[in-house]
Amino acid sequence: MKIIRTLAVTNTEFYDWLEKQLLIEIQAATGEILTATSIKKGLTYTKTTAKTAAQIKITIDDYQRGIKYQMTAISPLDTVTVTYSTIAEGTKTTVTFLEDVDSYRPQQHHWLLRNFSQALLLGRMSDKLLQLEQHKSLLTEQQLANRANHRYFVNG
Repeated sequence: MKIIRTLAVTNTEFYDWLEKQLLIEIQAATGEILTATSIKKGLTYTKTTAKTAAQIKITIDDYQRGIKYQMTAISPLDTVTVTYSTIAEGTKTTVTFLEDVDSYRPQQHHWLLRNFSQALLLGRMSDKLLQLEQHKSLLTEQQLANRANHRYFVNG
C-alpha cells in the first residue's frame, strides 16, 4: 500500500517528529533511553503487543535523515516493511509512505474484503501522516497564544 502526501511541515520538522516517535516507542519497549543519533541502520529492538502479548522484532533497515526511513517488523503472523521517503520543498515536504505486508496474498481474499481492508489501511496511513501537521498547527496556535499573553503581561 502506498500513499503520497505533501505536508505543511519542513523536512527537518518531519524527521524531528519521526525520531521523537521512534525514541518514545523504543523506550516503552525496552526501557532504554536513546538519542536521535542512535537511530540508524541495524538498530533492533523487540516490543510486545498489548492485546495479544506477541513479540515483534523491529529492525531499522535504512535511515538517512532528510531522505528515507525504512523498518521491518517481524511478528509470528507476518513481516511488515514500512518506508517513509521524503522530498523537501521549502516549507513543505512530500512524503511517500509505503507499507508492504509479506504474508498478504491478494489472490487468496475476496475482492470486496480486499478493497475494504485496503481502504482501512489507507485511512490509517493517511491519519498517521496528518497527525504531524495537526501537531504542528496546535504548537503554532499555542505559541501565538503564549506570545499574546506575554505581551499582555509585559505591557499591562
